[in-house]
Amino acid sequence: MANILSIAPYKFMKPKNGGHWGVYFIDEILSIHNKVHTLSVADNEPFAASFQPLNILSPGKSRYLPYAIYATIVAEAKKVKAEYIFCHHPYLVPAAKKAAKKLGIPLYIRSHNIESERFKSMGKWWWPVMSWFEKTAYRKADKMFFISDEDAEWGIRHYGISPEKIAILPFPSSIKGLSAVAQSKQEVAAANKLDPDATWLVFMGDLKYLPNDDAVKHIIEEVYPRLEKQLDHFQILICGKGLSEKHQDAINALPHIKATGFVEDLNAVLYHAQVMINPLVLGAGVKTKVVESLAWNLYVVSTHNGAVGIKKEVCGDKLTVVADNDWDGFAKAVVAKARMAKTDIPDDFFTFYYSGNIADNIQHFFQ
Repeated sequence: MANILSIAPYKFMKPKNGGHWGVYFIDEILSIHNKVHTLSVADNEPFAASFQPLNILSPGKSRYLPYAIYATIVAEAKKVKAEYIFCHHPYLVPAAKKAAKKLGIPLYIRSHNIESERFKSMGKWWWPVMSWFEKTAYRKADKMFFISDEDAEWGIRHYGISPEKIAILPFPSSIKGLSAVAQSKQEVAAANKLDPDATWLVFMGDLKYLPNDDAVKHIIEEVYPRLEKQLDHFQILICGKGLSEKHQDAINALPHIKATGFVEDLNAVLYHAQVMINPLVLGAGVKTKVVESLAWNLYVVSTHNGAVGIKKEVCGDKLTVVADNDWDGFAKAVVAKARMAKTDIPDDFFTFYYSGNIADNIQHFFQ
């Protein structure tokens, strides 16, 4: 068991999106075999955790200035007798690296995705600056944890990171194996005002986030019209907060699609759904909604971009990947899976993605 000072540079509790859950679940994983103290911002909200939150950083943007929180990192690391500093994302690495060097302990960095590529795909003009910063930060790591083999290979090829420094730390599933919920489909439908007799097709996420907003646009304009011509009695569920007024108005005019808003018990909806549709063409990195849906044994039909980083060889027939912007092919795949009897995802999926197994696999880095 090691003492770890984890650094999460932004508000992530209560978790509200994939990035938040990524920080939360990784620190939960680290806590299985270690004592983890997570240095983060003061406006985090109370939320049950196995790690110890240290919510003392100012939420102001000044914390991102180089070395602005250096003294705080050193002080807190000494208090908890940290043997490792574990930094989520590259933003606070200058201060974290200086602190690790002073304390004579390793700096580990976790990459949730290649941030510069994500911003590039979203048309942000300053993505080259992010690329330079990210490259510099990752090269300073004593151990660099990437979320997928694809990201690791990208880091080697574009950032010149030594393969010996790299390890894979996938986005985890808290589900150990095939699971069920107590509520019937009729009960879940009644609770969420859904059609209990329809085949449920689900999309979910933070709908204010540009790649998700763009995906909803594709569902409305490209996927829905094609499904309406080919599939009987289906209902597309758009789950999450932040849907634009424009998209809401469009959805209100379509009989087989519903914007649910925030769903209190999303797991129950996923359990009774047939297909998760993932028409993402913007953004980069592993889409946590795909891992979550596969863990609940849904079929997932995704664009290529939406499935980047998923270990496809452990998914069996549950994951279908279609070329970006091939909406005819996308709709055809959704129709096929909507009509197919459910099969079970292979045990290999849980062997790779279950959080307890991940914790066991990476613990040798924290001896």
